[in-house]
Amino acid sequence: MIFGIIYSPVSFFIVFLTILIIGIWEFYQLFENPSHKSTKAFGIILGIIIYSMFFLDAMNGLQPKVFTLLIPLFFLMFFFNLYADTNRKKYAPFINILGALYVAIPMGLLSYLVFDNYAFKPYQVLGLIWLIWTNDSFAYFTGSLFGKKKLFERISPGKSWEGFFGGLAFTIAMGYGIGIYFEDTTKWVLFGFCISVFGTIGDLVESQMKRLVGAKDSGTILPGHGGVLDRFDALLFAIPFVFVVEVFF
Repeated sequence: MIFGIIYSPVSFFIVFLTILIIGIWEFYQLFENPSHKSTKAFGIILGIIIYSMFFLDAMNGLQPKVFTLLIPLFFLMFFFNLYADTNRKKYAPFINILGALYVAIPMGLLSYLVFDNYAFKPYQVLGLIWLIWTNDSFAYFTGSLFGKKKLFERISPGKSWEGFFGGLAFTIAMGYGIGIYFEDTTKWVLFGFCISVFGTIGDLVESQMKRLVGAKDSGTILPGHGGVLDRFDALLFAIPFVFVVEVFF
């Protein structure tokens, strides 16, 4: 995966396109969406189009009017949802749309973080992934050693406030270290903050979704680690906030 991220823009695109397709499919399967197969397929196609347009814009720059093509696609989604068995799940149409957006928009925004003035800079994305690993690891370690006060017991009994603040402190420190390498410590400290805070929220959000449907994991594609959504929940939720930092700093 790391090789695919750094090798070339095409390999980067393929890596995250694969994650996107599996992630949207897992989202639909998680809610046992009873929609017609063509509805699910259109949701995945919509996600691919959103991601591809963002990627091409970040790489080469697209005319703003091109993005207006997305508007009729959203309305076509409602047409395809006519095939959904809404007697079994009346929220199926909205699950289809949400599934595509939940995964595709963060993946699309990630494209703007790997290109700097149309130049391919994959190591910034690796830095973000390293921050996520740092937060997960040190939140676990500090929570295991000192955790007493539950962060959100109803949704994730294993998380503690002590673990959260431990992960936050180490992630910000790691962000500062990475920022020295990139010669922009302020931005990377903010990246660390966003990754830790909003990545944790993303993990809680996905845990809540799994609890709603009584699932342990989002999928089984990664033996012993669950599904793609289980592995990338923090990234998906944190990227929009990281993108805002990138825009303003």
